[in-house]
Amino acid sequence: MIILSAESIDELNMIYRQLKHTYLAMDKIKQNPETNVFQLKVEKKILNPMVKNLADKVLDWCETELFEIGSINEESLSIFLLGFESQYQFVEQLNQMFESMTLSDKRFLASYFEESLNQTLSS
Repeated sequence: MIILSAESIDELNMIYRQLKHTYLAMDKIKQNPETNVFQLKVEKKILNPMVKNLADKVLDWCETELFEIGSINEESLSIFLLGFESQYQFVEQLNQMFESMTLSDKRFLASYFEESLNQTLSS
């Protein structure tokens, strides 16, 4: 768990907006009575194990095609999954899960793919 701190609520909200795709707020914003600093406890999001397993299969089988997309976001990932769901059953399963995800979860999954591909490039 991480505690974000800022001098004002607006500043803390701005910081959290930049992190909310990968971190989840664990509580409401609170003011520390000793320091008068505003704080928010956050925790790194983790993928549902079933989604992670399917995502890893997609990365293993379709890595070249994912590289061709360039920057991966929730829209490009959706198009990619639709394009390959007829070829691989696990892509179809992931796409079905993807369609029912919240926008925040879709963005988190897209960032998982992006980070995984960036690690592959730097290896």
